[in-house]
Amino acid sequence: MTTAIVLRIITDLLITAVMPETPKTVFYLVMLIVSAYAVNAGLEPIGRLSELVSPLVVLVLLLSLALNVNHLKLENLKPVFQLSMREDLQNSLLPGGLYGICIIMGVFMAYHNNPKDTLKAKLGGVVTGTLLIILNLLMVIMVFGVNLCTQLQFPLYSLAQMIEVGDFFERLELLVMIFWIAAGFLSITMLYYVSTLGFAQLLKLPDYKLLTPFIGVAVFILTMTMFRNITDTDALFEGIFPYLALSVEGGLTTLLFFVSLFRYGKKPIQIKKRG
Repeated sequence: MTTAIVLRIITDLLITAVMPETPKTVFYLVMLIVSAYAVNAGLEPIGRLSELVSPLVVLVLLLSLALNVNHLKLENLKPVFQLSMREDLQNSLLPGGLYGICIIMGVFMAYHNNPKDTLKAKLGGVVTGTLLIILNLLMVIMVFGVNLCTQLQFPLYSLAQMIEVGDFFERLELLVMIFWIAAGFLSITMLYYVSTLGFAQLLKLPDYKLLTPFIGVAVFILTMTMFRNITDTDALFEGIFPYLALSVEGGLTTLLFFVSLFRYGKKPIQIKKRG
């Protein structure tokens, strides 16, 4: 389901900002076909592509933020601590649910050459991502204000549209969109890979690639049927998604950990390398 949600968000961005007349089905099919090819290529090509794209995504993000410094209004951050602790915790459920996607790193850690060293990399990635998101939120609020931010569908894209240096350096939102799509493709591919691998292990199949087309069809159907428009996507995020995501990411994974600890103890489990 998370794969379908990410695919829908990327498609909504493309339709809203660039190609409003293009049918959504075209974006779904193109993204899923390319992702299926990457999934069948294996984990190493996906990792190498991530190493290539991720630094560029971070660079473009920092550049778009830095070039908007002249639009900052510190008074937009006031009033501070306006909400109660209960309201803050309630509002933190959705970010917490979205951050739970990091649990897929646990799947990749098992296939690393040195699994014991992967925890540091995972923590470093999570901390870096958290700092970038906080910086992004602060910049967007200081530029647009809280009231306007709540009405913007893609505030970072709107932030990039405001960049204008002299009379020659502008339209940076196109560059932001290119790397957003690249980052979205990586997210879809990793979720697609983990879903396919998980079902293959559950069904005890000899090769996860046998399930690649079937998982792709399932994601396509989910994306087509779960949402009618952007309003449905927002309703999902504001409704059941945070609770469903946290129950799976926190409750189910914790339960699986204790079951594994009970069955195998601290004895290392041998995992067959794939892709």
